[in-house]
Amino acid sequence: NLIIWLAGSKNLTQLQSNPTLSYTLNERPVVDLLKVMEEIRNPIRLIYISSDYVFDGQCGGYRSTDSRAPNTVYGKSKMFAEDRILESGNDAVCLRASAIMNPHGGFLGWFLDKLQSDEVISLYTNTFFSPTVSSSFNSAICRFIEQPILKGVFNFGGPAMSRFDFGCLVARLSGKNIERLHPALADTENSTFHKNLSLLTSVELLDLVPGVYELKEELNRYD
Repeated sequence: NLIIWLAGSKNLTQLQSNPTLSYTLNERPVVDLLKVMEEIRNPIRLIYISSDYVFDGQCGGYRSTDSRAPNTVYGKSKMFAEDRILESGNDAVCLRASAIMNPHGGFLGWFLDKLQSDEVISLYTNTFFSPTVSSSFNSAICRFIEQPILKGVFNFGGPAMSRFDFGCLVARLSGKNIERLHPALADTENSTFHKNLSLLTSVELLDLVPGVYELKEELNRYD
C-alpha cells in the first residue's frame, strides 16, 4: 500500500549528453509505474523523490509553489515525472530533495575522505545549495507515511550556504584545520553547476530541518 520511489540516475553530465538515457532511466519507469498502479485495485500511496533541479538555479530560496524552469536534462526528467504523477490523480507526494548529505557517499563522503589527506581542497564560493542531512531527510519521508492527509508537492532542505561555507562547517565539526580549504569559483555558465539551487522547506516539514546538531550526528557515522 506504499511505494517510495528513489530509482533513477542523477549523473548530470552523462544525462546531459544522452537525453535518451534520461528517458530510459528517469522518465519511462515512472510512466510504467503509474500504469501498474492504475491496474491494481488496492489503493497505493506514492512518495516520489524529486529534486531541486526542477528550478533554474538562478536566484535560490525556491518555494514549492514557485514556477519550475529546469535547464538540465536531469531537471527536466524530474519535472516530467512530477507532472505525470500529479496528473494521475493518485494518492501521491512529490518530495523535492536538496543535496542529501551522507558520509558514505556523494559530496560529503568525498569531502570527508579529502580531509584525511594533506591535500589542498578547493570549494566553490559562488554556488549555493541546501545541504540536507540524510537522517533528517528520512524523517521527512516518515512524516508523509505517518500523515497520509498530506498530498502534493513539498520542498525539504537544510539552510542555504555555499559549498565552501559548508566545507568549513564540516571541517570545524570534524576537528580539522580549515586552512587547507581554498575558495574557488565555478563556471556556472558552461557547466551543470548553478548559482543558487537552495530550497525553502515547506511549512509542514519545518520542524525537521537539520541544524548543526544533526550534521554533527551524521558526521559521527563516518569511519
